[in-house]
Amino acid sequence: TRRSLFGFGGKDGNDKKKNDGDYGNHRHSNNNKEFPTAASTTIMDDSNNMQSGSMGGTASMMEYFKQSQDLGKRTSALVQDLSNLSIEGSAADGKVRVFVDGQQRPMGVDIDPTYISNIPSIEHLNEAITLAMQDANSKSMQLMQDKMSALYTDLGISTSKSV
Repeated sequence: TRRSLFGFGGKDGNDKKKNDGDYGNHRHSNNNKEFPTAASTTIMDDSNNMQSGSMGGTASMMEYFKQSQDLGKRTSALVQDLSNLSIEGSAADGKVRVFVDGQQRPMGVDIDPTYISNIPSIEHLNEAITLAMQDANSKSMQLMQDKMSALYTDLGISTSKSV
């Protein structure tokens, strides 16, 4: 959506550079009659149809602003809720566990002592920790995506990925 707010101009609605080199300086010129005459709102809708006006455009802009504020408040609340969650990722048959919150921030690692005593090399431990981190991150990302999608659906916002 393209918006052109406060379009000022002369007879043809366009601002023009004056012959004296002063762009739009109307204070000192008595013979220049091209004062700004109107302020209008021009909005291009999704079908590339031009809409202009004052009250109708203002009302729809106010509704859009209210929806944006509501989305912002609800998104902030959702982010706060996600930060209070604990998501577990695991590897090595559950003997290596990693915990993150709903914002993918690490919260802790738990490694079964029997796994430590039986690992053939430190590389195996490193790999298990990495796999558990990736599992926790993937679960946390999916949870966030599901919750955001539910929020958008509740607000009537399309979540389709059309190009």
